[in-house]
Amino acid sequence: MDFMKEGLDTKTEDRRFACKRPTITVMMVCVSFCLIVILCAVSFSNLGIASFTSNLDVGQKFGFSTKTPYKFEENLSTEIHRPEGCVAAQLNMVFRHGTRYPSANDIAKIDKMLDKLKGFTKEEEFKAQLARLGIDLVNPYSVVEEKELATVGDLEAYNIGSRFRLRFPELFDKKFRTFDFKFVSSCKSRCSQSASAFAMGFMQGHGPIGQEKYQPTPLEMKPCNQDKELRFFDMCKKYIEDVADNETAMIEVEKFLNGSEVANVVEKVKGKLKLEGKQLPAEEVRTMYLTCAFGVGLYNAGFDKGWCSLFDHDDFDVMEYLLDLKSYYKRSSAFNITYRSSCPLLRAILYSMQAKVDKNMTSKAFLGVFRSAHAETIIPLYALMGLLVDKRHLKADNYKEMKNREFRGARIAPFAGNLAMVLYNCKNGTNKVQLYSNEKLIKFPCCNSEIDCNFATFEQCYQQIAVGCNLKGMCKENTTILHDEL
Repeated sequence: MDFMKEGLDTKTEDRRFACKRPTITVMMVCVSFCLIVILCAVSFSNLGIASFTSNLDVGQKFGFSTKTPYKFEENLSTEIHRPEGCVAAQLNMVFRHGTRYPSANDIAKIDKMLDKLKGFTKEEEFKAQLARLGIDLVNPYSVVEEKELATVGDLEAYNIGSRFRLRFPELFDKKFRTFDFKFVSSCKSRCSQSASAFAMGFMQGHGPIGQEKYQPTPLEMKPCNQDKELRFFDMCKKYIEDVADNETAMIEVEKFLNGSEVANVVEKVKGKLKLEGKQLPAEEVRTMYLTCAFGVGLYNAGFDKGWCSLFDHDDFDVMEYLLDLKSYYKRSSAFNITYRSSCPLLRAILYSMQAKVDKNMTSKAFLGVFRSAHAETIIPLYALMGLLVDKRHLKADNYKEMKNREFRGARIAPFAGNLAMVLYNCKNGTNKVQLYSNEKLIKFPCCNSEIDCNFATFEQCYQQIAVGCNLKGMCKENTTILHDEL
């Protein structure tokens, strides 16, 4: 089967398909985070909703694809533009876990890259240059903490929750009841921890704990191999076989890695390291770029010293495109099955909103529904909804043409990246809806205005996808095969 042809011959704008609606079996695990609240209350209250500082005069001009820290994308303003005569009735959010430590695979790559550089330490000029650049050939990461949520990740989620509380105070106008809000998490600890931190910020001032009045909140979770809404990518055999585990699906990534743009970056990095004439594989330079990204996100590293100083602005653009290619072909609209398999999540969002306007009596009418998951969850959802989708596919040979592309991992799924849909009740008896991407107001594809969009228009845009969603049918059969997250 020619998977590349299957994906690339398909128009990315077409998001509709007709399938059978499945029966949903719900398995709930309630997890209280009282201990987290007590341990973190003092530190969070001292930090407030302040953001980490960084050398953003450079950093804001580019991203690190899905390794981008949220501080590059966040919107610190709590001012919002409601539709005239409307008040928020429900907030429906999906967000990625906050900044985490590198994966075991990335830690191993860093070790390999450092070993390669250590082979050059007999060169006195190289050693002196490392000292000038402030580069230490020591891996700061341990597999013991691989993929665990970092402190900055806790703060990202907490601050986002705090800002949404300030934006929509009307959700707390009535007598506060925790069961009016639903918090759902992927099975991974970095997601449940992010959900707890978000809930702390969102419900602060409405609970019984401490001077800040934190509110303990239960989380709903399902086993990793049974979560159709947040881990559909692990439930779809066709996706796993045709995309995730299929080397030919990533051929554009390998072409670009071995192409002229990356080769030019490699030569420039070698020059900065005083390694002209030496062999330095492109893979090792990619790892240096990732090390720079994690340093910025985890340790607030700057760009004038350390690993980031090896790259100039053009280099960052090239390396970001390299990582975006991987995210695009693995998670976005290059292959139909990738984004179509996210339909259980879109269906759950739509049905919960319809329940609030008394159009779906099978779902509970919550004031807020918050789902904490992964980049693999959010990126396909954007594609399914037709958000930030390019008319042309990202490829190894069109880097220059795609420099102003819509698809950017940094824009869609940075650490703590989020997508929020706000349902409004309006004075004339109608309902309207708004969409926030990383706390910034954007337009639904079916609406003419990002501020004033009728809920009926939103329904018309996505109802067919929800009703036709049949994960088992499109994936051939359910599977419990697991694979690693980005």
